Amino acid sequence: MASSKNPINPFITHPFARPVSLQCRAPGRAVLSFNPFGKRRRNAIRKARPATAPRDAAGGGSERQIAGPHLVPARPQRRSLIGLWLLALLPFALAVWQWQRGESRATVLASYEAATRAPAGALPSDLQQRPDYRRVTVAGRPAGAPLWLANAWLGREAGVRQFQPLGLADGSVILIELGWLPANAPHRTIALPDTPLTGRWMPLPARYTLPGARIVNSGVTDAIDPATLAEGFGQSLRAGVVALESPPAPLKAWPTRPSFEPDRHYAYALQWLLIGLCLIVGCIALGRRRNESA
Repeated sequence: MASSKNPINPFITHPFARPVSLQCRAPGRAVLSFNPFGKRRRNAIRKARPATAPRDAAGGGSERQIAGPHLVPARPQRRSLIGLWLLALLPFALAVWQWQRGESRATVLASYEAATRAPAGALPSDLQQRPDYRRVTVAGRPAGAPLWLANAWLGREAGVRQFQPLGLADGSVILIELGWLPANAPHRTIALPDTPLTGRWMPLPARYTLPGARIVNSGVTDAIDPATLAEGFGQSLRAGVVALESPPAPLKAWPTRPSFEPDRHYAYALQWLLIGLCLIVGCIALGRRRNESA
């Protein structure tokens, strides 16, 4: 009787062996069928299991991990998680920035309150020293025509702020803020008294203008430009203005206390801090879920 080789192991022969074929209909399930008239061939039964791609050259894990029928990219998940951690650190940086702004503005308010209680003194000798809200006493003569700053709102009423350039004994020029005037009131030059003027040394009014705005050194202007004023006067211009404590009639005193409050910046810092903590909790939860599904 002729013998045939074993279909599973070709080196083992059996006289009653018959060729068989292997059919795989579903993952993890093999069906063995008998084919007595087929040709002899080698069959191999493979265990159905999730396939994994080969590891990379650096040994840092597989490029893809196959879980069931779906392909889950591992490296893009790590990148997205790192991006979330960086995003979670951004609110803490913003919180520190807002806290620093609150501290700086609290320092300005503290210096303003300290200057209110201090007696009035003279202007510093340095012409470029920045104003510090101190109370000063100045004396001099008018160095040019008055200046009216338009679009100055006192509460809900529109008006102008009137300034008068004053020449000092050291040859420099400083702007004296006389006060506020309603927009419908006539603009006229007000004579300054010969006695020394007492006021608060303040920064120049900050104003953002559009192209085509009026920027002049006399008359009605939309903004006060130090370079334009110095060029028109032909003399050194002092930094800042002196706002009179007692403006002449019919002008009203313009508020000199800084309008910003440091508590607002502290509240912003607390909000950013809470947002950062929430993002950190979310990143930790996503990281744990990723480790459990790996």
